[in-house]
Order: sequence, then structure tokens, then C-alpha cells
Amino acid sequence: MGEIWFGGTIYTMKAEMETVEAVYTEDGLIKDIGIKEILFTTYPNAIKQDLKGAVMYPGFTDSHMHLIGHGEKLLRLDLSTYTASQDVKEALLKKVQETPEGEWIFGEGWNENNFVDRKIFHKSELDEITSSHPMILSRVCRHAVLVNTKALEIAGITKDAENPPGGVIVKDINGVPTGYLLDQAQELVKKRFRKQVKATYIKL
Repeated sequence: MGEIWFGGTIYTMKAEMETVEAVYTEDGLIKDIGIKEILFTTYPNAIKQDLKGAVMYPGFTDSHMHLIGHGEKLLRLDLSTYTASQDVKEALLKKVQETPEGEWIFGEGWNENNFVDRKIFHKSELDEITSSHPMILSRVCRHAVLVNTKALEIAGITKDAENPPGGVIVKDINGVPTGYLLDQAQELVKKRFRKQVKATYIKL
């Protein structure tokens, strides 16, 4: 059984700004487009999906453009333009002041190669910024994140934690996690805040 989507602005992407009144889909594929009443008549058993004024686009295919990551950066604290680690710290302090205690602090796009001191923040430095908010800061490459102690605790990452397949929990000479997580090790933290954000979406 298919679905008819209507009641919003539906872009076809076939021509610039081209829209249609309704779309008929089956198994996630667009099968027909056109006037709502005609589609209702043509596919009488279709499930009706009212967009309630929302915007609808055809499915996107990400050819390594990090499209989702770009969207996240628009919603979160953008750190990609900073050229000094002190400026990053000040931006994070400001974000903490604006964010209710206990909610996640998200930062996107930091790049230590843009800093004179090439600083990669240690969890203790992030703890000085806030110990009451879990914090996760994604590097520009999206292959690494920095997190504070609060986030490590939520994720259950301790001295005894082992590297997940395809990831690295960076530790100091004493085997204690520094808050620097590479590749799949990021997911240990991300899967935790996804559960919380799924229940209550936080727009930063």
C-alpha cells in the first residue's frame, strides 16, 4: 500500500523552484506526482500523509559531502572559523551560559591546525569550562571528537574501556582516557545523546 503526501511545499528538484501539490510513493520510491484530488482518486487505498505546511524534498544521496554534518553544524555551535584555541574556549563558555544545566553542549568543525598552539583540548580543560553539561566537539574531518568527563561518564568510558572495532579511545601514559575519541570510538558517546535527543529534541 502506497502513501500520498500533500499539504505542504513539495519540491520536485526537476527544475529550479518547481513544486507539485502531492506525491504518491510506494516502498520509499516516488511513483507519481500531481494534483492532490487526482492522486486521491487514482490511488484510493493509499495512506494519506498531511505535511501540515512542512517542506518536502526527494531523497538526497550523499556522495561524501557530509550533508548531515553540514546540517548539524547549522544547528550547533560552529567552531570552524576560529583561529585561536582561546577563542574556542570563550565561545564554549558563552554557550554554557546559554544552555540549561544537564543539557548537551555540541560544537562542530574545530581544527587544531588553524591554531597557533595546535591545541587539542584535554578533558580536564573542557571540565573547567563545564562539569555540569556533557560536551562533545566534532573535529572538521568528523573522524574525531573531544568530550568532557561528564560525557565520558554517560558513555561508560573508563580506564578499563577497550577500543571498539575501528576506533580508538586515546589515553594518557597512565591509561586514563583523555577525552579524545577517534572514528568508531565516537559512537560510544553519540549513541547516548541520540537516545536523549530522540526523546526531547534540543535545538542549540
